[in-house]
Amino acid sequence: MRTNDANNYIVGQISRTVFGEVRRAASTKTSRSFLDRIFVSFSDLRGETVKAAKGADKLNGGIGKAEKGSQDLADGLTDAREGAASCPRGSRPSTRAPVTSRTARGRSRTARGRSPAG
Repeated sequence: MRTNDANNYIVGQISRTVFGEVRRAASTKTSRSFLDRIFVSFSDLRGETVKAAKGADKLNGGIGKAEKGSQDLADGLTDAREGAASCPRGSRPSTRAPVTSRTARGRSRTARGRSPAG
């Protein structure tokens, strides 16, 4: 809007003052809104960064557990290899019945009054 100061000096002054105030208020409101959004964004960003840091800590802990587990596995495989190497070559599986089976047979014979050896 343009004012014509020649027509009315007072109306021109009032118009300039009113529009100046409107511009300042709009600018202030816009700035305030902009700054509010920035502060909210920083707050959100901080919250998400904290979440990311906690996730990184959990991941680090899991990696440490996986590392220990893989080392335990490697140690176990070494023990198994060394144990297998200490067995005599050409070892064959036992042809005898498992101990639990022999024990059960012995109990059965004893219950019937027979000697375990017979």
